[in-house]
Amino acid sequence: MKIRWFIYLVIGIVFGVFDFYFHSFISNVLIQGETFWTVLTYGVWLVPIVPIALYEVRISKSSVRSALASSSTWLVSIIFYYLCNAIQLGIIGRSTRPELHISNHKDPFAGFMTPDRKESDDISELLITLPIEYKKQFIVEKKENIPCPDDNEPYINKHGNQVTLRSDIKRFQSKLEYMVHDKFIFLLALHGTAGDFLKILRLHKNKGITEMAKHLNTDSKTYKSLEENLKSNSALLKEYGEKLGELLGVGNFEDWLELVASTLIKILPVSTIVGAHTKSDLEIIEISVPSVYQKTDENGIGYYITYTEEELKRNLFNLDNILNQEVHDVLYKDKVLSKSEIEKVKTMLKLLLEDD
Repeated sequence: MKIRWFIYLVIGIVFGVFDFYFHSFISNVLIQGETFWTVLTYGVWLVPIVPIALYEVRISKSSVRSALASSSTWLVSIIFYYLCNAIQLGIIGRSTRPELHISNHKDPFAGFMTPDRKESDDISELLITLPIEYKKQFIVEKKENIPCPDDNEPYINKHGNQVTLRSDIKRFQSKLEYMVHDKFIFLLALHGTAGDFLKILRLHKNKGITEMAKHLNTDSKTYKSLEENLKSNSALLKEYGEKLGELLGVGNFEDWLELVASTLIKILPVSTIVGAHTKSDLEIIEISVPSVYQKTDENGIGYYITYTEEELKRNLFNLDNILNQEVHDVLYKDKVLSKSEIEKVKTMLKLLLEDD
């Protein structure tokens, strides 16, 4: 009996340490609070307990001892889970539970989780509360077009020269707000500066520029300039990080910004990643092509032709030019076509597209 209870103890220790790293891993890979994250976080605790409970009840024939063995293993696991956190913080110096604020006694929320901190951590909820007009303004400032549903005609009634909105315009507005929100998040993740996040948090907390400036012992004009030009690598972020966070209720603003930046990419809507490409997604590439080509007329006499820059651009998409040039490989999917295969393609195109 002593040996198997000792084994239960060892299993509890090993699982407590394992779950510490397992929880950190899935929290980095998945979005905290989602169903799959919740199932993995709590479901994994059944892995050591179910076999122990079944084994103990079979050996001892006692449901009480089975329950005691299971609860004891869980208790040991919990103790060693938090011991790992204490070792990481006290010896290694790495805070794995920043929301508890136990690593900084000067933190106004030290030692306990607060509604403010939880609210600030949940960036998705914070962004949803922002007015749609601010989101539109942000999109315009990033030199992008405000999205609009392409099926707006069903929401319009036309009577002669008069145009009126139908009663289900609310559905149109909801779709519009959804599209604006998605594009706003996408641009914020792609182009958002520290100043953008500071303004968003300030608006969310209903703080005015005057109040912010007063807290930083400066004037409104200086604060507004700081908010508009603040970058993540700015020395001002370190200088004012604690004061900003103190007023906005997020501890240190620099730490909050780092946390939010790493979280934001996880909540990007799939539609924005797949379809909402911006100007920054376009990349200019350079390619050298001959501007002078040798041609042969119908009598077999060779001659040369020089293309203008515009003609060279068009030739990049001209099938006849692509199939007859010998400078670059011609591909179909991932396969490089041989000369004989190119001739077959030319024959097929001639049959399909050229008149007799």
